[in-house]
Amino acid sequence: MSMSHGSMSFHTNIHNTILFEQWHTMTWEELLGSCIGIAIIAALYEGFKVGREYLDFRMQKAEQKSRRAADDERPGGGCVCSATDETSTQTNADSSTVIAIESAEEAKHASKRRPGILSLRHVAQTGLHFVQLWIGFCLMLIFMTYSVYLCLAITVGGAVGYFCFAWMRPAPLHHATFAGVTTVDCCS
Repeated sequence: MSMSHGSMSFHTNIHNTILFEQWHTMTWEELLGSCIGIAIIAALYEGFKVGREYLDFRMQKAEQKSRRAADDERPGGGCVCSATDETSTQTNADSSTVIAIESAEEAKHASKRRPGILSLRHVAQTGLHFVQLWIGFCLMLIFMTYSVYLCLAITVGGAVGYFCFAWMRPAPLHHATFAGVTTVDCCS
């Protein structure tokens, strides 16, 4: 049984069907134009990934800022500046005793601050993740045409996109998790 298309080996044929039957290259000019367009999509895909990380970073930072403001309004504040082992502690110099800062009431309050499944940040990131998956799978299907030219367009476009956008990745927020409660390095 022979297959009319869908060869599973790399080839340099200019006749390619790309994603849809209507997107079919018949000439070198059409193939070149498709390669340029695909390379741009691959580069923008890398930019989209970085943009999504940046948006998440900004939203997370805003949430932490609002949490700190709410914590500062509580008696004793909410900033924990020192941590040892698995508990946040404060040393009392007079009696050399260690007093645990994280009480049961504070832990209960902290669990209420945790963003929920329907939070704006989570819903927005879910939508953006859907778009990222869709673009990624389309690029994968184009790569699976096994056209050397289209495969090079994707990899070169991805590399150019990484070069242009990856340096802008946000630095991770420094935080530690103790007993399910996240404490942010807010004192440094």
